[in-house]
Amino acid sequence: MENKIVVTPESQLQALIAEAIGIEFRRYFLFIQQHSAGTDPEYIDYKRCKAKYFSSVPDSTLRQKFANNEIPGVTKIGKRLLIHDQTIAHWLQSNRRVQTVEVEQLAEEQFVSRHKTSRSGGRKVS
Repeated sequence: MENKIVVTPESQLQALIAEAIGIEFRRYFLFIQQHSAGTDPEYIDYKRCKAKYFSSVPDSTLRQKFANNEIPGVTKIGKRLLIHDQTIAHWLQSNRRVQTVEVEQLAEEQFVSRHKTSRSGGRKVS
């Protein structure tokens, strides 16, 4: 593709900018209407998300993680945060920490499997 400079009269440039802004506003308001919290069950607002999934996380930490895109499924519209409910649930399930009981059980199984001895008291039986 060849680089070209296109000279546009100021009035035409203003019309193009106004049209682009109008398209963005229509897209924004359409998204708000379709996905506003309370009307679309797939999206929840920040307060509901915090109460449902992050009740023990400090507000400042949660907002920082949303701002840094560390948590998926977040859409920011103006000052509002809309969170895709299923995406958050799946992300939390896939990133959950292993419970202490589970770790101890896995360690015990691994220890037993590595230290099996023969009946004569010898080394590990294969």
